[in-house]
Parts: sequence; structure tokens; C-alpha cells
Amino acid sequence: MSKALSSIRFMGTKETETQYEVHLKVNHEPYVVGIDKEHVDEAQDNRCRVKVTSLVVLMAIAKLTEGVLSGIDDEPEIPEWYLENTDVIESLSEHEHDLFTTWINKVEYQKLGNKTVVAFVTLYNGWEFVGKAHALDPKKFEMKIGKLYALKDVLSQLDGLAGFHQHIREKG
Repeated sequence: MSKALSSIRFMGTKETETQYEVHLKVNHEPYVVGIDKEHVDEAQDNRCRVKVTSLVVLMAIAKLTEGVLSGIDDEPEIPEWYLENTDVIESLSEHEHDLFTTWINKVEYQKLGNKTVVAFVTLYNGWEFVGKAHALDPKKFEMKIGKLYALKDVLSQLDGLAGFHQHIREKG
């Protein structure tokens, strides 16, 4: 792990006879970290009522990022499109912001006509979504508000798909 840490996403665990395999995505790259069961048992004895999965994930992140989190000199690159739309992104609810940071790689906005904004969103997996927002009165049109509601339209679509995906995974 030589580049700056910008995101860690837990993908799942697999238990073997001697260890837990923790599957993570770090900076959108897959990693598998092995944690010996004896270390988990020791840590669990010292911290009562900690779920094994939570403990194993924390231990894997600590192991994977050892030496990386301390002393990072370079700041992660923030894309220009993100900087241009910080006020829109900061207006999202906590849940919407989680969807945004988990799924969205890039957003492009376009004003169409006198009162419509379209958000063209590219996900990390390459999928593309389109959201739209319309002002009722063209005289009261504000691009910032149009961008916010066009992005919220995409996030609503993503939320439905993410919920369906989770439902399917839980049903097995």
C-alpha cells in the first residue's frame, strides 16, 4: 500500500479452520487479509461483547494499513468535478452521502432548455445513470438547486437497486 488511503469498503469474511479471511476494497482495489483465529480469541477475551465480524474487520484494516495511516504526506487527489459541486454534495442527507461515496465515481451536469438540469452519473463499476430535475417556473430557475435534485434523482434510483441487491444476498 504505497499510495494514499482514500476509501476502505468491507466486502465480506470467510472462516477457515485456522483463520478468518477478510475481503476488503481499499482505494477500489480488492485485498484479502488473513487474521489468525487465536489473535481474535485473545482480543475478544479483552473486549467483551464485541462481535467477531466487527473485531476481525478492524484487525484486518489495522494489519493492512499498518504504517500507512500515520505520516501520510500527500493529500488524496480530489477530482475537479467534486470541487465544483461541493455545495451540492454537502446538501445531501447522511444516507444519500453514503450512497454517493460508495457508488459514484463521476457526475456531469447539463442544463437543458430553460428549466431542466440533467445529471449524468458514472459509477465505479462503469454503469451510468441519468437523473433529472425541473423548475416549475423558468424565472425562478437556480442551477445549484437543479443539480441537487438531479443528483437526488440518481441516488433514489441507486438506493432502490442497492436495497434490491441486499435483499437478494440475504435471501441467498
